[in-house]
Amino acid sequence: MIGRLGWLMIFMLPLMALVLLLLYARGGWYYVEHLVFSFHLHAFLFLVIAIILFLRNYIPGLLLGLLITGMVVYIYLAVKKFYGQGFIKTSLKFIILGIAYQVLLLIGTLLTLLLTFLLF
Repeated sequence: MIGRLGWLMIFMLPLMALVLLLLYARGGWYYVEHLVFSFHLHAFLFLVIAIILFLRNYIPGLLLGLLITGMVVYIYLAVKKFYGQGFIKTSLKFIILGIAYQVLLLIGTLLTLLLTFLLF
């Protein structure tokens, strides 16, 4: 199953771009622009997660918490800057985006698990 999770993340990119397209439908953005922004966010997340996994035995708990908090803050600021909306709109859409991401990730993980069991 672990080997198939990479494919799940590849499928998450266009899904998150679709969620962004729906959240910012009035902005006049093209789907491809949301897709590129989704690539940007995922690349950042993968980089930080790779660093955390590589140094997991050497990172104290407080620093780990700061890194995770920093990831969330960075994503919020990136969404705010990219879409140019105010604090309240960005905050509400950021919460919706986070919930949508978690739901899609859960559904994708369950489907990946089911597919793994069916194939083996």
